[in-house]
Amino acid sequence: MILLISAAGGSLLLLVAGGIFFICRKQRKTDQNVDTREEEITYADPTFYKRNKQKSSVKEDTDVVYASVIQRR
Repeated sequence: MILLISAAGGSLLLLVAGGIFFICRKQRKTDQNVDTREEEITYADPTFYKRNKQKSSVKEDTDVVYASVIQRR
C-alpha cells in the first residue's frame, strides 16, 4: 500500500516538474522575441502650445463686507 502511494506521488512530482520546465522554456522564447523588437520603438517629441489668457466676464466688487458667524456647541 505504501509503495503504491509513493509511486503515485513520485509520478505526480515528475509531471509537475515537466510542466514547470516547459512553461519556463516557452517564457524564455517569448522574452527573446520581445528583446529583438526594441529598435522598432519610436518616441514622440512633446509639443506645447501657449494658450491665450481667458478674459473674465464677471466684474469683481472691490467693496467686500463680511458678516459675523455664530458657532453653536
